[in-house]
Order: sequence, then structure tokens, then C-alpha cells
Amino acid sequence: MNINFAAPPIAFLVFTVLAYVLFGIGKQMAAPFEDVSGKTEPYLCGEDLELGVISPGYWQFFSIAILFTILHITVFMVALMPSSAMLYVLFYLVIVAASVGVLIGEVKLTIPPKDQALAKLQGKAKVVTSTGAAVGESGGAHALD
Repeated sequence: MNINFAAPPIAFLVFTVLAYVLFGIGKQMAAPFEDVSGKTEPYLCGEDLELGVISPGYWQFFSIAILFTILHITVFMVALMPSSAMLYVLFYLVIVAASVGVLIGEVKLTIPPKDQALAKLQGKAKVVTSTGAAVGESGGAHALD
């Protein structure tokens, strides 16, 4: 019996099993998670980040999704272009750069202060702290800590 490991389904299975084995080995080698104060808090360039809740609307989400789709398709198209079509590649990249510029100008993903974000969310859903208490009950001032 001659097994061809270059066949896509067989290669997929081999590499999937290999990925799970490597993931398991890495999990065994990793240090156990210790719940330390501030370990999972946002941190940026030496500053503690006090963020509100980011809740993009439909337009913002759609614009970001289209942006990533355009960029992925651009990479795919440029990678498949023959080297003799370099002028077309440059023209295509100029068009893509213009469309990405328009999309970035349209997307305004702002982070509101925490109190405004909580007030907006309380009308839509039950807001719960990390301890499981609903906002407004004991310790409601520390919501989303």
C-alpha cells in the first residue's frame, strides 16, 4: 500500500494531528495561571488604561469587516498576479489604498467613559460585575472591574 502524503485531505489530517500534539505539549510546558491582581487588565505603553465599554454599532462593525475583507483580497490578488503585470498591480494598489482611506475616515470607533457606557448598556441588558453582582446592588460602583 502506497500512501501519498501530498494529497490534500491526508496532509490536512496529518497537520491537524500534529497541531493538536504541539498544542498539548505547549500546554504541559506552560506555567499554571495564577490569578494576580491586574494580570488581565488592559495595559498600554507603561500606562494603566481606564476603558469604557466598546460597543460598535452596525455601521462601524460592517465598515471594519469590509476593511479587513478588502485587505485580505488585496493580498490574495497581488500574490497571484504574474510578474509581467506589475503596472496593473500598482494601479490596483492605488485603488485599494484610496478605498481603505475612505473607510478609515468613515469609521469612528470611540470609547465612551465607563459611566456613559454603563448607562447605555443598562437600558439594553443586565450589567454584571466580575464578582457576579448586578450593577446597582452591593458594589455597583465598581462595575466591569
